Amino acid sequence: MPLRLALTLALIAGLAAFHPRVASAQAVRLVATVVDARTGAAVAGANATVEGTRQGVAADSAGRFTLTLAAVPATVSVRAVGYRAAVVRVRRGDASGGVVVRTVRLEPAPVELGQVEVTGETAAERLLRRVIERKAALAPRVGSYALEAYTRHVVQREGLGGGSTLRPVRFAEVLSRVYWRADGGSREEAVARRRVPDGRPLRFADVAPVPDLFFADAVTLDGVRFRSPIRPDALDDYTVQLGDTTRADGLRLIDLALIPLRPGAGVFAGRLRVADSLFVLAEAEFRASDPEDRSQVDRLDATYTVTYAPATADVWLPSRFVRAGRVVFGGAGATLTPFHFRQETTLAAPELGRPAAPALWMRDDAYHSPPGLYGGPEAFARHRAERPLTDDERAVEDALRGRSLRSVLWQKGALANAPFLFGAFRFPIEADDDP
Repeated sequence: MPLRLALTLALIAGLAAFHPRVASAQAVRLVATVVDARTGAAVAGANATVEGTRQGVAADSAGRFTLTLAAVPATVSVRAVGYRAAVVRVRRGDASGGVVVRTVRLEPAPVELGQVEVTGETAAERLLRRVIERKAALAPRVGSYALEAYTRHVVQREGLGGGSTLRPVRFAEVLSRVYWRADGGSREEAVARRRVPDGRPLRFADVAPVPDLFFADAVTLDGVRFRSPIRPDALDDYTVQLGDTTRADGLRLIDLALIPLRPGAGVFAGRLRVADSLFVLAEAEFRASDPEDRSQVDRLDATYTVTYAPATADVWLPSRFVRAGRVVFGGAGATLTPFHFRQETTLAAPELGRPAAPALWMRDDAYHSPPGLYGGPEAFARHRAERPLTDDERAVEDALRGRSLRSVLWQKGALANAPFLFGAFRFPIEADDDP
């Protein structure tokens, strides 16, 4: 190589290392763990969003998330239901080997009825009413819609004696079609799936249907039927309070805190993010109540987040659904160690005016998973390329290859000889799906 060319290349490399614009083009990975500031417990399902963009991710069951920042400095907002929002600022000098590791401590902010002083209530109610009016105008115009969905679902369980180490139970992928129609609500139908290990789904820890709290008046998740906060009489169920205001893609996004007037099954505490001027939902986040039928469940804690994206200039549909939580199964005189689950569904290819077959609405269940839908990894190859497995997901899938569900769930110690786990009297943690 001629000396002049070598010197020129060296000079360019040096400028790239020190010029801020060139350096900022190098991506930085933010690896964070979200914990309760008072107890140190992981906050599963916390949402992290890069301010000024629509880039975001939800924390897994251990409170961990990874965000790739295309440009720094960057500000990342971290939110979870029941906590005050926190901000993480990332600068180029914070990175070591291109990675920034942080622990995000969220301060609890519980909502207690009778102790909440609502400020700006009139403005908050007015904003929610505008969203309800917008729904009433859009619903008959849209009529129906369809979406293609890809779901990745991981179930792990705690070891005997608890602790932070989780043991893999199930890794699953599902392709489905999500439908809504003005006179029937939401339905979802699986078209392909794979489970490792194979077998029946786990009750209260299996894949849940994608909810649309904007267009649907009610949704059912984990055995609880919720009344949508966008239904016409929503202000009979909730007090609303103005929250944070952010900007993304030229729009102002306003948060509304939902405070149940009468806590219990059917309503939830959570947060709505409204796209101002359009008066549609950009995001909804809420926590579930325990299921009404607790014959097989001692405790269920779950967080749900639905992110919306434009299908047309003024119609926004679900684009991402994250569900994460912990369930304790009980019954037959014994209790299994708690299970942790995390579901992430991405939605694409919106079609307005595309109804499903009428037979789908003749079923009572919002989520239909017919027998015989098993497919190999090739059915999900395109979706894996678009959304690569995380390190945790890959580790769970690898650990479960060649295993049986019996060997995964088998317990030592006090339950070692319990015949009801896998005998004539099966412990009722499985749901109907395949024979």
